[in-house]
Order: sequence, then C-alpha cells, then structure tokens
Amino acid sequence: TFEALRQKRKLQLQKQMRKEADMRQLGHGSYSEISDTKDFFAAAKKSAKLCVHFYRSVTPRCQIVDAHFEKLAHQHIECRFMKIDAEKNPYLVEKLGIIMMPTIVLVKDGHTDHSIIGFDEMGGTDDFTTDEMGFVLGHHEMIKFDKDLKEEIMNRAKRAGGVNTISIKSGQYAAETFSDDEDDF
Repeated sequence: TFEALRQKRKLQLQKQMRKEADMRQLGHGSYSEISDTKDFFAAAKKSAKLCVHFYRSVTPRCQIVDAHFEKLAHQHIECRFMKIDAEKNPYLVEKLGIIMMPTIVLVKDGHTDHSIIGFDEMGGTDDFTTDEMGFVLGHHEMIKFDKDLKEEIMNRAKRAGGVNTISIKSGQYAAETFSDDEDDF
C-alpha cells in the first residue's frame, strides 16, 4: 500500500541522515588539516574513502588543490578531504613514496588506492575547474560524480584540451570515461 511505501521511504531517509551525521562526526563535509601521522592512520581506518592532499606551504599549486578541495568537501560527504604538510611528516612522505607536490593520495577502505601526482590527470595545466577535479576523483570512485557534468567535461576536454588531455592521449581514460555508458559513475 501507499502507506507502507511511505513508511519504508521514511526509514531509508532516517538511516541516510544517521549515516551522514556519523560521517560528519568523522570529519566528512569539511576540508581539514591533520598534523600527526597517527591521525592519518586513524582517519584511514575510520573513513571508507579519503582524499589526502600532501602539500608544502611554499608551493603555489598546492593552494590550487586547497581551493578545489574546499569546495568538493562540502559537496561530497561520501569522501573525507584532508591535507598534510609534507615537510612536517617525512615518515608518511617516505612510506607513501611522495616525490612531488602536490600529491593527492586516494585511500579506500584503509589502503592507498592511487596517487594523483601533480596536475597531469587534470590536463596538465593550473587552470582546471573544480568540476574537472571532481571528474577525475569520480573516475577513481572516490566521489559520486554528476552524470550531466560528465558529458559537458568530456566534450570540453575533447575540444579544448582540458581535463585528462594527457590521460586521453595515453588512452588511460578513453575506454571507460569517454563512453556513452551512463553507468560509469
């Protein structure tokens, strides 16, 4: 009956709200800095998806990542966004093999899944958009990317040499990301 469906939907919404509240308690929904190696490992254990920006304060491109992560963190509660000063955490830098700033380490279920080194995956330029960064993070299944934006970004990349131009030319995203299949994200 209609009432049973309504009650089922209500319970689903309550469950989703509790899950979102739990995630916010863990730091999801905001972009924060951690300073301690133990905090990194604790966050990696508690959050299913974690995007970690390793930065140096004197590196201008790190400020670009900060600006994009600040926006993405508020839009995508399903992933926790945080940053770590590479100079203050040499153990993590060495352990994770970080050799260039900025580096974004993608952690899934407590394990490092991928590292985005520099801006090559965003087209190799400094002027990529937040949506383009979201597109790349969506490809790596860190966030849920808006399907409507996906087509716009794919067309822009093909026309103007924007996001993933380097990856497109190398074939890295060509098969999956630039298909007409709506189920990619």
